[in-house]
Amino acid sequence: MFTKKFAAPALALVLLAASCGSGANDARTTFDTPPVTPAAALAYESDYVSVPSALSRITSFVVPGGGADEIYFLAESGPENASVPFKTTSDGTEIAALPDYAAPYYDDADATDEPDADAPKLSAAAICAGEDGIWIAEYGFGGGENRVLLRQLDNSGSELARLDVSESLVTPAGRDVGIDGLTIDPDGNFYILDTAYGINVLDKTGEFLTNIERTGIISLVTRSDGSVISLRFDMATFDAVVAPVNLSTGGWGTSVPGTKLANNIYPAGGEYDLLAADTLSVYGCKPGAAEPEKLLDWISAGIDPAGVTALAMLADGRIICAERGRTAAALSILSLREAAPAAERIVLKAAIFGVNVPFRNGVNAFNSKNGRYEVEVVEYDDGGKQFFREDYSAELAAFNAYLVSNDPPDIIIAPWMFPYDSYMEKGVFEDLYPYLDADSELSGRDALVPEALRALDTDGRLYQIASHFSIDTAFGMRAVLGDRTSWTVDEMLAVYDALPEGSGLFANMSAEEALLMLVEADTGRYIDFKNGKCYFDGGDFIQLLKFSRLLPNTPPLTSEAFAAKSREERMASGQAIHDGYVAVSDGKTLAVDWSVRSFLDAQGISRAFGGDIVFAGHPRAEGSGSSFSLSSMMLMSSRSRYKDGAWEFLRSFLTYEAQSAENYMTQYSPGFPIDKAALDNLITQSMTPKFEAGDTGERIEVPFYYGYYGLESCDIYAASQAEIDQILSLIADAGGLTRKDNFVSAIITEEAAPFFAGQKNAEDAARIIQSRVSLYVGERS
Repeated sequence: MFTKKFAAPALALVLLAASCGSGANDARTTFDTPPVTPAAALAYESDYVSVPSALSRITSFVVPGGGADEIYFLAESGPENASVPFKTTSDGTEIAALPDYAAPYYDDADATDEPDADAPKLSAAAICAGEDGIWIAEYGFGGGENRVLLRQLDNSGSELARLDVSESLVTPAGRDVGIDGLTIDPDGNFYILDTAYGINVLDKTGEFLTNIERTGIISLVTRSDGSVISLRFDMATFDAVVAPVNLSTGGWGTSVPGTKLANNIYPAGGEYDLLAADTLSVYGCKPGAAEPEKLLDWISAGIDPAGVTALAMLADGRIICAERGRTAAALSILSLREAAPAAERIVLKAAIFGVNVPFRNGVNAFNSKNGRYEVEVVEYDDGGKQFFREDYSAELAAFNAYLVSNDPPDIIIAPWMFPYDSYMEKGVFEDLYPYLDADSELSGRDALVPEALRALDTDGRLYQIASHFSIDTAFGMRAVLGDRTSWTVDEMLAVYDALPEGSGLFANMSAEEALLMLVEADTGRYIDFKNGKCYFDGGDFIQLLKFSRLLPNTPPLTSEAFAAKSREERMASGQAIHDGYVAVSDGKTLAVDWSVRSFLDAQGISRAFGGDIVFAGHPRAEGSGSSFSLSSMMLMSSRSRYKDGAWEFLRSFLTYEAQSAENYMTQYSPGFPIDKAALDNLITQSMTPKFEAGDTGERIEVPFYYGYYGLESCDIYAASQAEIDQILSLIADAGGLTRKDNFVSAIITEEAAPFFAGQKNAEDAARIIQSRVSLYVGERS
């Protein structure tokens, strides 16, 4: 094992005030608690444990009571990634599969039956602790029927008891069971979580007691008092609700205070009976406490919360954590120990609208290595909970006010809807070219991908930089679109006219969404912040309005509308989205709006859609139909007192080492690295096949990942030269940055609605949009 130290708040440090509020310098933290004086400085030391390479994913830590020095968990293992129960000691060593465990066959009704050799085996889905051993839920689906077993195992995996509960679970007819969690209360009742359908509660004999049918349930945990507690999202507000299950009413008990921003809960030990985590930190909940206590900060811990697959607190207060790794699961034991005195450093404030993974990792790396500066994050979004919100006006107003306040941040990590151009014209941001050109270690601007740098350039100045970029584009079948990398609206309509009657334009896109997409793809044509002018009353925008009306007039889904939909309606919506992609594959819909983030995307899309595809982009008056989109806009305040320190932080994202460290070999790549050498290295990685030894020792090429590309899931292998060239051409042809202004979008959405409803003509709607956007641009210029 190796040890990594990081600073952490003391256990007694309670959470700071939540929300961004109305003040210019308000920071979004998490829970509604006033600040308190921290106790003596402590630090966590994280001992990283060597994990067998065959373990690709660890889930569901089970820590039995009674002082046993054993931790149980499920892990995907072997060539088929079958989920198998494992155990380890409390220090994370001696990891091994339970030696006597054997998954039952689908037709094995009880332990004495002789199974059909051709029958599939049931899959282990969840594990929990009981009074006399561990319990495991296993399931399978075949012949239109679900099969679910609950089995009690001893510490070697031998079966002690089994319950066939296939007929006891309440699920829609013909639908596969989804088992996402299992726990037991002190009376021996089983709680089986299906995140898509609710909680089935069975008694100790496996008989049905009740079903708590609620959408938005994420996880279940048994607390130290034996109560079963759930995390779910309120589908109207998207606040988290952490509350115990009330078995007598089939509902919920009193919510745990201060957990409305939690995105997961985990089992705890010692003086805590529950762990709650959000995008920034992990908190411990004590029985009867008014508020949770902050235990550790994800960034300081060097842990990506998006990659955490299991977490639990042991009886002595240590925390065990499992993460997704590149080639195997990663496991660490975190222990609270006395902190070494920290050297005083200059604090750089970074205002951010949403913490993404590369930024989180970059802050951790910078703070752990830099001896002079330390970055403090001031966050202004809501932790990503408001998936269906119409706007972020309040948060953006506070964010914008902070940037122009008397005490502005040194660094800005800006959101996609941020009005960059108006701030650039006002001199709010520092030109980064002098810093980049003087940085001999980075080799200046020549070290960066030239196409991306051109897109970032504003009249010979570099106000913004990014570690990664993707390409916003649209693709369709070559048989339909021919060979093209761009088109005008007239050219797109000409291709559309050749399709069968009743064909669609953009898959799964409403009229309103299409209009905004087309404006954002060519923002510079309609808004000139430099001269304070806009051009929405001209023929080009009116043509876009009329073009968008060819699509269905289905407004974006609000949180209230989503909450009002029944489960069946939501499932039907999912089928409709799938059918929309099928129409593209069948040549009955023109194109799909898409973001290309990897050299493997061309292969993934072609495999999923079953044919040769082309990236035509979005219709524009001139130039490429594709544009650059940045993972995060990173800027420096022109009024920062520590510009050299701010540049040290920004440049840390641009080094070859930083950009080569990211794992791009997944469907969820952070994007293409902006460093040329790192991009070349990524090409090499993308074209290098991955092999494993077969049963007889032969080398077998295996996929990088099993990805979903809108229509079908498929295995993704090393890219061919033709696929690499297709993506390189897309990057070379792309022009400009995708620009999105949330306030302009709100005006267009509001004033275009009467046109889509047939209450106004396109010319009248365009005139009103022109008037309102002109006023807004004039105020910003």
